[in-house]
Amino acid sequence: MISQEDTEIIVKTLCAKVRANYVSPEDAEAIATGIEAKLDAGAYSSLTGPALAEALGTDLKAVNGDKHLRVAFDDEHPFPEEAPAVVQKYNDDGDVVDEEGNKVEEEEEPESGFERMFKELSTLSGDGVAGVDILTGNVGYINLTMFGPEAQAQKALQHAMTLVKNTAALIIDVRDNMGGDSSTELISYFSAESVPVKHIYWRPTNRLQKFKTYAEVLGPRYNDNKAESKQRPVYVLIGPETFSSAEAFVFFMRELGLAKTVGQNTSGGGHPCNFYRLGHDSFRASISIGKTMSTVTGKGWEGVGVPADIECTAEEAKAKAHSLCMKQVQAEILEKGDGISQAQRILLNRIEKAVNALETNASAKPEEPAAVAEEVPMMYETRLPGIHRLRNADGTVVNVERIERKFLGIKFVTEKVLH
Repeated sequence: MISQEDTEIIVKTLCAKVRANYVSPEDAEAIATGIEAKLDAGAYSSLTGPALAEALGTDLKAVNGDKHLRVAFDDEHPFPEEAPAVVQKYNDDGDVVDEEGNKVEEEEEPESGFERMFKELSTLSGDGVAGVDILTGNVGYINLTMFGPEAQAQKALQHAMTLVKNTAALIIDVRDNMGGDSSTELISYFSAESVPVKHIYWRPTNRLQKFKTYAEVLGPRYNDNKAESKQRPVYVLIGPETFSSAEAFVFFMRELGLAKTVGQNTSGGGHPCNFYRLGHDSFRASISIGKTMSTVTGKGWEGVGVPADIECTAEEAKAKAHSLCMKQVQAEILEKGDGISQAQRILLNRIEKAVNALETNASAKPEEPAAVAEEVPMMYETRLPGIHRLRNADGTVVNVERIERKFLGIKFVTEKVLH
């Protein structure tokens, strides 16, 4: 049970954390002032547990809609205190230096309870690599559902990139990727030279950190991004659930000319965040503490997302990209004329059948139902978890699957009509 005294401690701790850490000091003050006014007006006095967390999360986003601003409630797994920050000195390039300005090794921050949980989650999720496949036409496919801790996820990326190293084109699927750690490691597989990727400004330390692609990676590079070399086609599948560091991967692959995007505009979460205990074991806040920016324009994707170069629904993106890849592979083989090998002729035959099948399926897609007007109670014997029966404006009734997903304390709800 949350007492009034607990509520006041939770809210005041939240406002203090926002003022001290939120990436924009001006917005931080506006956010905290608005929440304090609601506290004084008694807006939170009757709320407890999840309801209080939801109300505070909504009020955190009232100023600028930052999707990384959240409050989570969990009375089964107490939130630990944050590890004490390591005080370090930085130069203008964001490197750690000693008192004389000489570059030194960066001291690691003590591991927090959240970081331990994130490492375990990554381990239980294949370090983000949900699947690797070779599609018809010698097209590689990698499905990434998160970006695990970079040092930990290196091996999984190495194995994935090794499996697709001989493919003629590559599709990377981040449509259901809710983010996680840095994507610089994966970006480095598509550029042989160390090139500037991004800048991140960190408000708590007033540090501008500069990132480059890595000169070395564990697995085989897919492309080297050199003008004199042949670059294999790379497509990244995106959608409205592509979020945070997954968007960073998409944004910089696109900006550096390393890939084209297929699908729908991404979510628009461009602020790295940290998690803070709110003076109570059961309450934790996600607060944006940084801003990720292009090294070229100084801009990011916060609030606007990353657009698709080739627009289609997120559901259609894989088939669309696969078809594009197969047609490009087909054209390259046909350019050989009389030099086409027997194996390549077999591949051409497979490509032709697969492209025809994809195009037939696309043309046979059923029309979307009319707008939903009301929910119809389901009979007990037809009720299924997460399934709702809805009546459309034209009187027809459809079943809708309502899916709730939780990632790092953030809840996402999507609905899909079942045909």
